[in-house]
Amino acid sequence: ESFVCAEAAYDYVVVVARLSANYIGDRYFTYTNTGGKVDGRTLGDLSLGYRFNGNVLLDGLELQLNVANLLDEEYVGTLGTNGFVNAGDSQTVVTGAPRQVFVTLRKAF
Repeated sequence: ESFVCAEAAYDYVVVVARLSANYIGDRYFTYTNTGGKVDGRTLGDLSLGYRFNGNVLLDGLELQLNVANLLDEEYVGTLGTNGFVNAGDSQTVVTGAPRQVFVTLRKAF
């Protein structure tokens, strides 16, 4: 029924940070909103990065940490993978991804 996104970012010389959140309200299974619904959810993501510099080997090197689903929220990620119906509760419900952590080391030449 409702969807909201927010993001705060900081990027200054060598430090990069980003915190984002998105909210999806309760969702119904059917077009007529009569077959049941799943609870809303709020997800947060975090990114932290550092840009190295100071000599030829370090220039262009960046280390980044990303965390998706920061608070490890359990939620319904997808509805209706078998198609939506007008009414009833015959619906597929797929769980959302748990917390995921990624580390990236990148070098620009």
